[in-house]
Amino acid sequence: MPTRLLHPLVVLVAILLAVSACQAIERLPADVGLTSGPLVTVAMRGGRCVDGPCESRTTLDASGRMVRFDGTQDQIPPERVARLAELIRVTDWKGVMARPFVGECQTAVDGMELVWTIQTPGGPLEIADCTIAVDYDAEPFRSFDEEIFRPAGYHAAG
Repeated sequence: MPTRLLHPLVVLVAILLAVSACQAIERLPADVGLTSGPLVTVAMRGGRCVDGPCESRTTLDASGRMVRFDGTQDQIPPERVARLAELIRVTDWKGVMARPFVGECQTAVDGMELVWTIQTPGGPLEIADCTIAVDYDAEPFRSFDEEIFRPAGYHAAG
């Protein structure tokens, strides 16, 4: 491809990506809250399993029922579910979505990608950590991690 065409093509692609990102942010719901149905779902995908790529899913219902990828179920105490719902409500989702992931996705080296689906009144918000730079040390993801990856049946105060 001639060099004089490469520059306008790169500019066009950059503009299209910026417009797409702005449209996605504008569609984020202003308020977060839910009384029933899935509150948070995390899917892990990628890597290598015997039958091909690995995939698992864990769902935390607004009622506190958690169904793990292997079919086991756990009940999260209402005060912890309420805390998660409040964290979802007060999180600056535009800020979360504004931090694109930069680098090589873990799936390129047989690692796992986490895809979080957070239920909002306007519909589910999907955050893949190979697309968005998820800060797992910050809320609400720190608490999501603690609840979803906590061993089944573990109900310590917290």
